Amino acid sequence: MIHIRNSIGSKTLFFNPLTAECIGGLRENTQKQIFYIGKLGYDNEFWHTDMLYDFSLSLGDTFFDASLEGYSSGLPFEVVAILF
Repeated sequence: MIHIRNSIGSKTLFFNPLTAECIGGLRENTQKQIFYIGKLGYDNEFWHTDMLYDFSLSLGDTFFDASLEGYSSGLPFEVVAILF
């Protein structure tokens, strides 16, 4: 695992210990959003990105989950509570 931080954000990369091939990572941007970037598919032939967390959201904000199948623009959700 390698952790990189610069003015754009930070990145943590994960490697296959047997081949030293990069197999994925985490990225945080300046808007406090954290993304997973990793290989998918049989034989890991293509890369894919998903947002894991969005710490920039506040009470009353609306966000869309486009990962639900059949919804091209995503379903709307409203932030109604922030728990610690």
